[in-house]
Amino acid sequence: MPSNPQITTAELDFDTLLEAIKSYMSQHEDLLDANFDGSVLAQIADVLAYNTHLLALVANFSLNETFLDSAQLRSSLVSHAKPLGYVPNSKTASLAIIDVAALSVPAATADLTLSALTEFSASIDDETYTFYTLEDYVATEAGDYTFEDVEIYEGTWKTKKFFVDNADDDYPIYVIPDFNIDTDTIVVVVRDGIGSTDLETYVRATAITDLDSDSAVYFLQESPRGYYEIAFGEGISGKRPPVGSIVEVSYLATNDKDANGISSFTTTATVDGFDLSISTITASAGGADRESIESIRFNAPLLRSSQNRLVTVNDFSAFVNNQISNIEALNIWGGEDNDPPNYGHVYIAAKPVGSDGLSAIQKTQLEALIRERSVIDLRPVFVDPSYQYLVVEADVVYDSSKTSLSESQLKTALASVIETYGDDELADFDSVFYLSKLLSDLDDYSNAILGSTATVFFQNRLFPTLNARDSYEFSTVEAIKTPSTSTDSVLTSTGFSTVVNSVTVTAFIRNIPGSTTLEMYYISGSSEVIISNVGSIDSSMGSVSVGPFTPTAYDATKGIQFTITPQSQTAISPLRNLLLRIDTDETAVSVTKGV
Repeated sequence: MPSNPQITTAELDFDTLLEAIKSYMSQHEDLLDANFDGSVLAQIADVLAYNTHLLALVANFSLNETFLDSAQLRSSLVSHAKPLGYVPNSKTASLAIIDVAALSVPAATADLTLSALTEFSASIDDETYTFYTLEDYVATEAGDYTFEDVEIYEGTWKTKKFFVDNADDDYPIYVIPDFNIDTDTIVVVVRDGIGSTDLETYVRATAITDLDSDSAVYFLQESPRGYYEIAFGEGISGKRPPVGSIVEVSYLATNDKDANGISSFTTTATVDGFDLSISTITASAGGADRESIESIRFNAPLLRSSQNRLVTVNDFSAFVNNQISNIEALNIWGGEDNDPPNYGHVYIAAKPVGSDGLSAIQKTQLEALIRERSVIDLRPVFVDPSYQYLVVEADVVYDSSKTSLSESQLKTALASVIETYGDDELADFDSVFYLSKLLSDLDDYSNAILGSTATVFFQNRLFPTLNARDSYEFSTVEAIKTPSTSTDSVLTSTGFSTVVNSVTVTAFIRNIPGSTTLEMYYISGSSEVIISNVGSIDSSMGSVSVGPFTPTAYDATKGIQFTITPQSQTAISPLRNLLLRIDTDETAVSVTKGV
């Protein structure tokens, strides 16, 4: 028999496998004259190729699932993360902060208590949601019987009970069969037995080195099926509930991000018979889905490398991501990299999903945990995100014969391309705006696009005090273009109201053409009336000084918007706690038919 070609059983391409099998069989001495393209042998070769192909795929998939970097199934990622000490974050309940005032309370009434699990209701998008307090709040006569900064969390309060009945099971595991659980709200208590009023509260273990046989702790992990599991110590690293006791696990089952953005709440609850009035301090935010597999893949090794101690920036990043489950963007830098330098401190800028920054209670809790784990005395400084808005003006040339879209439809579609670029490319603190990448996305939208150009501007929003004469300063993320000609305008503002000679006018601010000096003016008929000089631009530092001036009204949502030309159009890089955002309301797209 002649030497046969090798069949690579790990080959993933069906046609390659089929040709290899045909070649192999055709060299057999009994099959030298066989037709492998139009006979029963062709069918046999197909079956063999399909079988080999499927086995190769299964082997490839199975091998991929054995590594953290290549696994695609959530159960595989969770299994790889477990030896690293990483527990994937669950869903997160939306949080709102309110003040609750007790009504018509007589003077000298004793302190009032708003109990944990007090219910509040709210609606959004024709859906009604329930919010709960998770702790007690106290109101006093000195505080006008108002419960201040009450935190309420969205969800349904549930309790799952387990009977401890097997003394021979060294490591019993109690599964919570609910995909909607927010594990941060879990409360575990152990009763001595059915109907017993003697109970002990167990807390989640965070560091095994601090545990002994009397530690009332539980361990949390995600199971391969996606449920979370509760486990207890074996009597050495944590107390074990005795046989005959009842384990009660209570938690919030949440609708996560669906309940974000609610600002009006009601309740039928009373406190000692007094009705309640609600004032919203912060609308609901922070609700988020459970941690994605890509997030697990990224964060699990970081947490392992930190070894439950905080020294490097990566240590802090992994720790914060593990403690706050709904982080959308995070940046951490040492005090030596701050401006100005502040040695001995670590700066943390975090943006949770649906919120502009961490809540006060989150900052307090994180600070305490960081101080426990910091090897050296690094003091955390929490910095709320700030935003550099960008305005994009695009000009696109297209071939009308290659698209069925009208001119207005094409403008709308290309504006959506710009919006998608902002959502996808500018999500994090270190995301850089590249004009070339945006132009490439515009060109790739359709083969009808012949070419595109675009100009990007900074947009800074100023919210000055109304009816007060004052000066203000703000900065752009990079240098501002220096006016080079007598007609070169690099800064303009939207209109705002001010009083000139006892008359209210709509005024604007711009740089004097060709100069870095700012002037305020208004339009009377067809003429521009200069009011006064009101500040200047420091182009190289990217800073603007405005004032003194006295605004009496402006856009309550976006303030006075300053549109500013950057020195460079190529790339815009944020620093520290700055996030880049494209103001899609101001996006301008013009389209021109190509010749």
